[in-house]
Amino acid sequence: MVVATADMKVGVSYTHPDWDTATYDSEDKALIPVMEDISGETEVRIDVNFSMTIAVDEDGQPAEIESVTFRNDRFIYIDLNEDGYPYK
Repeated sequence: MVVATADMKVGVSYTHPDWDTATYDSEDKALIPVMEDISGETEVRIDVNFSMTIAVDEDGQPAEIESVTFRNDRFIYIDLNEDGYPYK
């Protein structure tokens, strides 16, 4: 078994409400998005913890990957803004 962390560069597709054109509800103190969504694609870097089981042959040499399991299989939140701030 192999347990490791990989630094990955992955392409992602996203869709989210257009918060720049949202209406502010002063009673609820919340932004209400209008009908438009923003969609796009970008590349992000993430660290992934995984474990891998490798089958070996009679000589003890690797023969095949039996399984790959992500140890942190929860959602990963990604900031799409390069400067890290949600507003322009």
